[in-house]
Amino acid sequence: MKVIFKHYTPIYICSVKLKILFIMETLAHSKLKAIAYSKTNSRIFNWPKFWQMMEFNRFGVISWTLLIVACFSGIVAGLFVDGTSLFQITLIAASTMFTLCMILAVAPIKIILTAGVLSVFINILLMVFS
Repeated sequence: MKVIFKHYTPIYICSVKLKILFIMETLAHSKLKAIAYSKTNSRIFNWPKFWQMMEFNRFGVISWTLLIVACFSGIVAGLFVDGTSLFQITLIAASTMFTLCMILAVAPIKIILTAGVLSVFINILLMVFS
């Protein structure tokens, strides 16, 4: 049985130590970076990520927006607005139709949701003050 010993040069040993140190430093740096990222972003709402998620779930967001805006506008127009005020009916119809037009025009989801929230806000104001 023959045993062969490899002769390692000091340069090889130094390069192995440097590789190990680099790997350890990279792991420590990535872990600290992840901790810092989670601490800084845990309290702040990430609007770009929110809009990206809404755009990804576009069809679900559009269906819920359509359901809420159309039903709520119909209820407000039917129950809370009398037939003598053309201005109130026009406000309800214009805000609802603007939201529906943005959905049909395949506008960015930010515009669709803004129009939907504005329409619901107008409907609530008319419901309270009529």
